Amino acid sequence: MVGRCRGDAVRQAFGRARRKAGMPSFRFHDLRHTGQTLAAATGATTKDLMRRLGHASPAAAYRYLHAVEWP
Repeated sequence: MVGRCRGDAVRQAFGRARRKAGMPSFRFHDLRHTGQTLAAATGATTKDLMRRLGHASPAAAYRYLHAVEWP
């Protein structure tokens, strides 16, 4: 059974992980963008991307699709 995290355990663990990875300016919110970009790169549709982040219009999803388009 998994219990609750105490205090700011997640923030502290994330801080340690990003320092260890050499990415001290990487923000927790950046994980959201990374996940969307990876989903787009592996074939997620505009509708899939919209559903994943709760966007009402396709405009936001297009940013991630555009990021993975090849020249």
